[in-house]
Amino acid sequence: MNPVHVLFLLVTATLAQDPFCPGPPSAGCTNGMFSDSKCSCICLPPFCPDSSGDCTQPVGSCGEDQIQPGGCTRGVNCPWWKNALKAESCTTGTTVPAGMWNIYASLSDCCAVNFPFSEVCNVAKGTESPTKHPTIAAVEETPFETVPLLFKVEGLPDDVNMRALKDEMKLVLTAILSMISDSVPDMKLSSIDERDARRRLGESLATTVETTNNNAGSGRELLRSVEMYYDVNLIRVEGTHFGPIIIQSLKEAMSDVQNRIETTKTQYLDGDINVNFCTLASGKYTLCTSTPEPVVRPPQATTMSAEEPEG
Repeated sequence: MNPVHVLFLLVTATLAQDPFCPGPPSAGCTNGMFSDSKCSCICLPPFCPDSSGDCTQPVGSCGEDQIQPGGCTRGVNCPWWKNALKAESCTTGTTVPAGMWNIYASLSDCCAVNFPFSEVCNVAKGTESPTKHPTIAAVEETPFETVPLLFKVEGLPDDVNMRALKDEMKLVLTAILSMISDSVPDMKLSSIDERDARRRLGESLATTVETTNNNAGSGRELLRSVEMYYDVNLIRVEGTHFGPIIIQSLKEAMSDVQNRIETTKTQYLDGDINVNFCTLASGKYTLCTSTPEPVVRPPQATTMSAEEPEG
């Protein structure tokens, strides 16, 4: 190998692992984040580095010194920022939301700055896969309480798009739970997950659709109601069970719930619809904001045999 090439590689490797990098400015990167590989701040547009290296100059464009939308790989080098929709959490992505100026180079940095005493910010949900030779031990309690929640909507049109409806129901549910969390002490919403359709709880599945015949003899069906099942993950509070508290809070604020639904931009959850929220009680979704109507089944026809004459 050419000695010049060898020298070039050695210098490149030394620069890539520069032990003399002074680190970020003393107050951090104001409108950007610090890049260890560049040993400098990279800025959110339209800011560029000033003479001290901080992102304070709104000069427009400065090439590689700026973060470009879609110019990173999620989970590798994308910025992190405080998640406004989940309590004590940070999120990442290829595009920083408009108006978000406080970003960080890693999840741990974001959590350390915004939630320095949090026990859940940098904790991944879920458990590890079982080992081939497990040991018997007490199950460790997670920092989250999962509340199973049924969201039922009645009075939908017959041309509803189910995928769009699912997105709207989750959007509305998030808005409603965020609203009531402001009035419930210590209630901090972490995430809302749609239940896997393969997970059964009694006879309940993730989605239940009830239909009736809209025009007898035509074979056309009118979509009457949809039931969606969710896992609502909340930060655990010792001695508190949030399921009944959520239902009671929804009951007391149902007019506000209806207003929140109407003010949320949706296509299907508008107009003359009825909603109901339920959680588990004794293994069934019977603890609800309104009493579920009993299922009335038609009496089964019985066949009577004629009595044989005596004698």
